[in-house]
Amino acid sequence: MGTTLEKYDYDMVLISLPVSDLIVPPTAPAVLKGIAESHGFKIKTHDFNVDMHKVLCKLNQDHFENLQNYFLVEGPHSYELLDQVDQFYNYVIDWLAHQRTRYIGISVFSIYTHIATFELCARIKQQYPDWKIVLGGKGLSTTPYISIWNQLTGVEKIMQFHQIMMKRNLVHHTIIGDAEDSLIEFLDGKAQLPDSWSKASSANLLYPFSNFDDYDFDGYTGILSRIQLPVISSKGCVRSCDFCDVSAQFSKFQSKDGTRLAEEIIYLNKKYNVNEFSLTDSIANGNMKSLRECLKTLAEYNDSITDNKKITMSGNWIARPPGSIKPEFFDLMTKAGFTNLTIGAESGSDYVLEAMDKKTTVSGLFYELDQMRRVRIGSIINNIIGHWAERYSDFLEHIDMILRLGPYIADRTVMSLNLGPGYATLHNTPAVDQKEKNKLITSDDNFSLFWYTPINPNLTLKTRLARWYTINSIGRYLGMPLLYRRQHVAYMQIRLHESFEKGQDFIYAHVDKNNYTTCPSIAMADTWQQYVDNRIQELFPTTVLQLEVESDTCNGGPRLFVKYNGELLYHNELHNGRSTVEVAINYNFVDQSLLEIGMDNKNPNDTEVDAQGIIVADKRILISSVKIDGIDLLKNSDYFYKQIEYIENDTKLLVGRPGFFVNSQLNIKFQAPYWRWYIKDQLKDAMDWQTLNNDEPVQDMIDDIKSYIYKYEY
Repeated sequence: MGTTLEKYDYDMVLISLPVSDLIVPPTAPAVLKGIAESHGFKIKTHDFNVDMHKVLCKLNQDHFENLQNYFLVEGPHSYELLDQVDQFYNYVIDWLAHQRTRYIGISVFSIYTHIATFELCARIKQQYPDWKIVLGGKGLSTTPYISIWNQLTGVEKIMQFHQIMMKRNLVHHTIIGDAEDSLIEFLDGKAQLPDSWSKASSANLLYPFSNFDDYDFDGYTGILSRIQLPVISSKGCVRSCDFCDVSAQFSKFQSKDGTRLAEEIIYLNKKYNVNEFSLTDSIANGNMKSLRECLKTLAEYNDSITDNKKITMSGNWIARPPGSIKPEFFDLMTKAGFTNLTIGAESGSDYVLEAMDKKTTVSGLFYELDQMRRVRIGSIINNIIGHWAERYSDFLEHIDMILRLGPYIADRTVMSLNLGPGYATLHNTPAVDQKEKNKLITSDDNFSLFWYTPINPNLTLKTRLARWYTINSIGRYLGMPLLYRRQHVAYMQIRLHESFEKGQDFIYAHVDKNNYTTCPSIAMADTWQQYVDNRIQELFPTTVLQLEVESDTCNGGPRLFVKYNGELLYHNELHNGRSTVEVAINYNFVDQSLLEIGMDNKNPNDTEVDAQGIIVADKRILISSVKIDGIDLLKNSDYFYKQIEYIENDTKLLVGRPGFFVNSQLNIKFQAPYWRWYIKDQLKDAMDWQTLNNDEPVQDMIDDIKSYIYKYEY
């Protein structure tokens, strides 16, 4: 198999177009290059997002983000920006003109690549009509909604992207679905018809390993400035959540053999000297047996190498019912290198989770978060606000979930919240296909905000916007890290602006006015702050101070005391050796909290030394852990040693100590509850906090979205 290249250097040049945040390199081109070259074909890959950043924007991040925003938001755009976009397209076409290739392949991963693909192909058709362009990727089967909407005719607005591109004769061929086999068939002249779905034939995804030889690794930011390579471990999903179209894209769930997956990660680790990997599947824990096999192999490998070479991983995760995954499995995950997971929590209401067919509960999420907190695996929590089944009581439960995540955010078990753009109807999902269940009335366009169900008559667009605005405001108010806000906010603002009249018509035509009553969540858009402050006091009236200490005794044990706002809560001598002390505290929400922890029974003769002056016995307390609201203060050494007051013999020291060696104490000052204060005071400068939460243009867009709450009657 393979081609004899006479007038060509390559069978295909596979390119990636905007939009990309340049954190992780694109997956598909490397996967397909590895497979195609094993069949004797010559493939070259190239990511033009890197070129945009390095060549056109000269590594200026603000310039890069501004240019990328062209491909995300509706115009009008400035003349200067349009000129820069022209330069980009000219750069791409000039680069392609110097490649002697049979085909140009464009990876259309999502709707965010629609604009660049559409406009580039249109320019190529004008300048080089003989070039043969092949499109592939998940983004082909979606309907444009924030991308080329204004450039489409009426009927095209309800067509999928691949249909539009073929209708306009902008491409030679499209490969929809899995391209592992279909790309080889196409290059070998045995292609299926354009627009036909293709599937991976290997039951265990036993394909050759990915090939990243063409990638410019220096062009990606990675995680904390470390490059991270993507790896596919499965296709499809073992769930069929009603809001998701993955089950329609993949008729069945396929997982890579666990040992084979580990071998691929180790191979890439050694070949490219890269330690960090991202499992880019819908879920990493779909096949627990396969995952366990992979983890065992990686844990053994990590145990055999130095710490700076150990493999680390991230991936997507489904929360299972409480206790389904035993604690030892999480221990194995840590040994294998898992550092963070993106969890599809979606809702804080078990009623909504059941309607979604999530097959788990809110308690299942918190069980797994407790395990991840224990083994130090971080997480990103996905949310869907305003699902068709969400009642007002469910919305309040979702707020409770956000608040209950506070302590996990404070100790970085939860690294960020993805609040999304609210629930939108998506073609080929159970929610849209099972209207006998939910009575959904939907508009024609995909990812639509305009839908309604008489089963939940008060959940109008007005109500959903109020709920989305409220939860976003709560997250910002509490200083929580919110992920992807710019993209989601831009989408909502664009759709509301361009479709306002259509939305009015849809609402008036379908809302059950006889059964509609104004939902209290609408008023909450203006009163949420008082509600949240009160609810936090109700949810967190108490805390438990947890101390892990090691004591030495001399003339009796050292006496530990704990005071809260002057009230003595604990005052006992400790025995020799390790101790765990837990002290219950009733929070004072009126005054500033002062927590005092110390030792008060050290006398001059409680330290014994030998003839050489060496201490042979002493009365002291060494501290290994101080936890409030589950947050270990010693994990933040700058805070513990330099910001907490350390008083020794009535004198405040400039730098604290890891225990009490004379009569001394720690004074911890905060506003209750501790986790809320800690997020605001200690994590305000942590990664992503400032850029995501204090983005004034984003907040202006959010305020604009809020205005639509009052524009709609229902």
